[in-house]
Amino acid sequence: MEQIIETLHKYNICIILNALSDPEIAACMSNYDSLLDLNGVTAIGEKDASKRSGTRFYNCRCQQGPKCGFKGWRVGADNVRGVYEPDDPPVWRRVIDKMDIPHIARVEMVTGHSGCRAQGWHVDALRGVTAIFAMTDVDVQKGPTEINFMEHFTSLDLTRGKVKGGLGLGNVGSTFAAMPKGSLVMFNANCVHRGTANLSKFDRPVLVLDCSADCGMIGK
Repeated sequence: MEQIIETLHKYNICIILNALSDPEIAACMSNYDSLLDLNGVTAIGEKDASKRSGTRFYNCRCQQGPKCGFKGWRVGADNVRGVYEPDDPPVWRRVIDKMDIPHIARVEMVTGHSGCRAQGWHVDALRGVTAIFAMTDVDVQKGPTEINFMEHFTSLDLTRGKVKGGLGLGNVGSTFAAMPKGSLVMFNANCVHRGTANLSKFDRPVLVLDCSADCGMIGK
């Protein structure tokens, strides 16, 4: 846990292998299969849900809007909830608790369907961590998340303020979170990022969690 936190503070990104087991992935995917609506809600920067869809499982009240009409856990998301709220907290849960960003505002399966274009660049929060679990192997052809570290962003270390001009890693200005099934990428939610074009013949579903400080609306 301490190594992950150190890596996040230093590089603003960390990939954890084997964060979800095959049974946990299968459980989440069964809920996803029943709730997926290709005519429904799109992911950020997309107009067509059949290209890039967003299947929301959980909304904090702070996330409610015109397209997010429910609060708490969505009916039919019990399996996802069991993975998200296990009896024995997994390492990612202990990491965000230790970093004082324990609030999960959103739990959503974002799918780059086969043939989709690149997503629009965006940030998820002023401060926090975005956690993305790979539900399938994600290679470069399948449209991995791309994080751009050259755009100014707020450091996870509150004593540092804004970070300008990359991570001090030579010419590395951005990176692609290509990773095997069951892996988890955690990165600074204030970094500009996007899902890239899926050039493969297969869909790319990833389970996304927004981890942040208390929004002030928990339990209300």
